[in-house]
Amino acid sequence: EWKVRAGSVVALRIIGMPETLPLLKGMMDDKSHYVRKEVVKSLARMGKDDVLDSLEHALDDESRGVRLAAVGGLGRSGRKEAIDPLKRVLDEETDAEVRIRAVHPLELIGTSTAYEAIKTALSDSDPEVMSAACEILKENYRI
Repeated sequence: EWKVRAGSVVALRIIGMPETLPLLKGMMDDKSHYVRKEVVKSLARMGKDDVLDSLEHALDDESRGVRLAAVGGLGRSGRKEAIDPLKRVLDEETDAEVRIRAVHPLELIGTSTAYEAIKTALSDSDPEVMSAACEILKENYRI
């Protein structure tokens, strides 16, 4: 049952034992997108550098919810290694909401490379993505 698996993942996240990360990573291919989303959220909260590859892999998931969770997790990492995957979201993702969510973590990372990635969103095909990028750049970089 997917509900039992998802609940187990949430419980492991609440307990927060890093030694369960390999088990969680093994659930990244669960047939239920609900379970995969909870796995991504758990990896993002419990892991450090050792989960960035798994979060990046989740950016290609068929489920929008899983991709949104992966973008959030990459942003929460605050790591400069998250910039390229987030930039890839801005360049390749078809869902505008996921692209919008990729702009905000780049703001949190705040490096010059992140700034350049945010600038690419100014030419996005979706006006909401462009607007989000513009607001961030105005607020933080005085454009």
